[in-house]
Amino acid sequence: MLIVEFMRPSLTVDRDYINRYQECIDVLRSSVAKNTDLDFTLVSGLLVADKLDRRRGMDETLPRLAKNDMKALEWHGLLERAEAQWEEFLAVLVARAPEDERLAALHGRVTDSASVLDLPPVNNQT
Repeated sequence: MLIVEFMRPSLTVDRDYINRYQECIDVLRSSVAKNTDLDFTLVSGLLVADKLDRRRGMDETLPRLAKNDMKALEWHGLLERAEAQWEEFLAVLVARAPEDERLAALHGRVTDSASVLDLPPVNNQT
C-alpha cells in the first residue's frame, strides 16, 4: 500500500509535519501487520511537498526516512515525471492515429505545458 501525502504547494516542510507523516505510516504499518489476511504486507509512504531543503536537519531526516520506505519528492519533480510519462503515452497514441485531431491537439497542449511549467523538454527515444 502506498500512502501519498500531498502538502500544499509553497508551504515549507517542518519537523512537526515530518513527525505526523512518519506516525501515519507507522500506525498503518502496525494495523496491516495485525491483519494477516490482507493481500499485502508492505506499507510505504511518499510525501510530496515544496522546499524540502529549507529547514535545518532535513538533509539528515529525509534520507533516514527514505531508508525506511518513507520517501519525499518536491512538487516540481512530481510534475516533471507526470509530464514525461503523459508525453510518451500521447506520442504513442498520435503515432497510432496521426489523423485524429483530438489526440494531436492534446499532445500539443501537453508539450506546450512543459514550457509553461518551466520543465525541460522530454527526450522521446523510440
